[in-house]
This record gives sequence, C-alpha cells and structure tokens, in this order.
Amino acid sequence: MSFTKACALVLDLAWFPLAAIATVYSAVVKSVDPVRPEVGHPAILLLHGSGGNHGTLAMGVHRLHKRFPNCVYTIQYDGIWKTDRTKSIDQYVQVLKQKCLDIQRRTQQNQIYLVGHSLGGLIAARFAQSCAAEIHIEVPAVVTLGSPWRGSHLINKLWSPGQAWTSRHEDMRPDSPFVRSLNRNLPHHVTRFYCVGSLSDLLVPFEQAIPHGRSEDHKDNLCLNGIGHYTLIVYPMVWEHVEEVLNRHMPRPLSADAIESEPLSADAIYPSLSPLLESVVLVTDNTPELQLQPVLES
Repeated sequence: MSFTKACALVLDLAWFPLAAIATVYSAVVKSVDPVRPEVGHPAILLLHGSGGNHGTLAMGVHRLHKRFPNCVYTIQYDGIWKTDRTKSIDQYVQVLKQKCLDIQRRTQQNQIYLVGHSLGGLIAARFAQSCAAEIHIEVPAVVTLGSPWRGSHLINKLWSPGQAWTSRHEDMRPDSPFVRSLNRNLPHHVTRFYCVGSLSDLLVPFEQAIPHGRSEDHKDNLCLNGIGHYTLIVYPMVWEHVEEVLNRHMPRPLSADAIESEPLSADAIYPSLSPLLESVVLVTDNTPELQLQPVLES
C-alpha cells in the first residue's frame, strides 16, 4: 500500500465515526426533508450508500440547503436495523421511484437532480436509465460519488460468486449482468452524468468509479487523491464541487434571496437534523482544506 493510500485510509477511519453517528442519529428520525418545500422549483435528492440511511449525507444537506433552500431531499431504502439481503439494486430503484413520485407531488414539478454515494449513485443512474421517463420525471443530472460504475473488484476478493453478503453486492461484481446493462444505453440525451472518485479509494478506486467507455480525463469527471471512500461524503470540497455542478443546471430558488437578506438556520429548514448538522460544521470548519482539481466548465 502506498503512503498516499495509507493516509487516505487513516482519514477514512477518522471520518467514519462521524458518518456512523449521522446514520445512527437519523435512525430515530423519520425524515429530514424540508418542512416547507419550494413549490414549482426543481428538487435535489441525495442517495446514501450501502448500510447508511437518510442522515448519512448530512454534510451534503448542510452545504446544499444554503444554495438551494427547501429543495434538498433524502431517501432511506430499508434502514440500518434491518436490511433485506435479497433485494437487488433494481428493487431499490423501485423505492427511489416512489420517493420521486412523492417529491413530484410535494413540489408540483417534474425535475429532480440526483446525487448518490457509492450504491446510491448506481441506484440513481439506473433510475435515470430505466424508469424516470415512464413516470414523467426529468433527471437533468446525476452526480455519483465513489460509485462502482464498473463494479468493485473487492467484492470478488471477499466473496465467491453467488456467496456475497447481499444481492446488491452480487450486482456490484465487475462482470455482473447489472453492471453490463447499466453501462449500455445510458440516456445521455436527457441526463448528464458527473462522476467523482479518488485514486486513494480502497473500496472503489477512481478507474472503477466512471462508466465504461469514458476516459479518466473526461470533463465530467473529478479525480481526487488522498481521499478515501467514506471521506467523500463529509469533505467540504467534494460538496463544493457538487454545488458547482448543480449551479450549472438549476435556477436559483426564490426563497434564496430572502435567506441572504435574513439568514435562515438549518433548524428552520431541517429541524430534526439541526443538532447533527451543528456537530458536522464544527468538525469540518476546523479541517485543513484539500487542494482539489477545479471544476471544468462544459
């Protein structure tokens, strides 16, 4: 193991307790969706990875609600206390489908931007590919963070074929039917796919975190180094990149102007999550910045 990867692993282990606290804290909270949805404005939906829940991406909620107030939503597949090991990724896509229909009803509009970490990115991409159009949902952009587009070789090392811990892990094998079908016929004509990955990610290295056929230096990729798999979801500079991507596509919410003139706390928008957000901000605001590759303009 290289020195950089070793440092990334240490940083991952240091950040993991924070993500774990977010996950456990949110297990007792039914939802962290905005209490006053921005009607008529496109929504942003954050999708957690395997073993997480709707609070795992608290850092993303905190960062994005400042720029897009009342527009950020989260999802929970089946929780951390019980996990249906038989569910495939395509079955989790059906959970996402119902969530998008609920957002569509609450916001009275059809555009939803999807941001997914690890497994969540695969679910988001599959939804855009397979069933968004049939329920009249537009997905202008999908942002994946450390998602195994090309599968994860680690799964092959840990489990023999057919013996993975869950069906979704079987789907994430590099040679699985799911991985092959996901990388065919992506709806590039209606959805733009942005990929963030790290050379130091021991679970999903950068070369596995981009679709088949896409070069590593593609303009819609962000390649990092010194960042591990779990650090991706809590590091402020990663969410800065996500915000810049969304800024390219999304109009400014009307409520954002009111918030700038009279700052609105996270408690007013996500009251159930505010104690956790305060702890996240306290930690991240005192963390040295990482020099990342600038976002490339399209």
